[in-house]
Amino acid sequence: MIHCPCPLCGFRFFQTREAAYDHLLMKLFPPNYTFWLHHGERIVDERPSRRKELDPTINSGDQMRDMIHDACNLPGLQSKDEDSMDGHAGDVADGLPYLSNEPSHEARAFQDLLKDGDQELYPGCSRFSKLSFLVRLYHIKCMCGVRNKAFEDLARCQKDHKEAGIEYKKIDACPNDCMLYQDSDHDLSRCKRCGASRWKQNTRKNSVVRINSVVKKNGKP
Repeated sequence: MIHCPCPLCGFRFFQTREAAYDHLLMKLFPPNYTFWLHHGERIVDERPSRRKELDPTINSGDQMRDMIHDACNLPGLQSKDEDSMDGHAGDVADGLPYLSNEPSHEARAFQDLLKDGDQELYPGCSRFSKLSFLVRLYHIKCMCGVRNKAFEDLARCQKDHKEAGIEYKKIDACPNDCMLYQDSDHDLSRCKRCGASRWKQNTRKNSVVRINSVVKKNGKP
């Protein structure tokens, strides 16, 4: 592994010699290059970021892309200057007939990850993309020590239930475990026994939202 001197990596990322060679073919060699490796050179200063400061409401798709770039040891999103250099890549490749125009297996896998990161989990789903949902499942698997076979069994169980016509229905419960909001009590806003509100105040958006409580046999939820 060596420090890659291409304009994107700028000595900040390690690459194999083959990968560094490919980077220099596609991004060209830096003009006025004077930082010679192993001769007391300094690390190339990082260019000013063109990105905006991180926002708490940043799109999860952007986070997925950043994660993919980090996992694949690739720099972040390209700037306009870097995009303009892509136009020379075709000219370089045309002069090297031994380079294939077909993407490698790794490149195809990388592109598939990017597509999954932008694709909705299902039509109309704004909370999860395909990739973010898989990452969430993997996080649960790691944190809870779930075996791989558990996901297969769960998927098989859900399939069997669907084929058998077995469904489930979510029923709101009093936060103090006093009653269920069902049948004639379906439209109530407060518990008939303790008077606790069925809803909770969302302090961030200053709105009222449903309480997602779980009914327990003993004790408070």
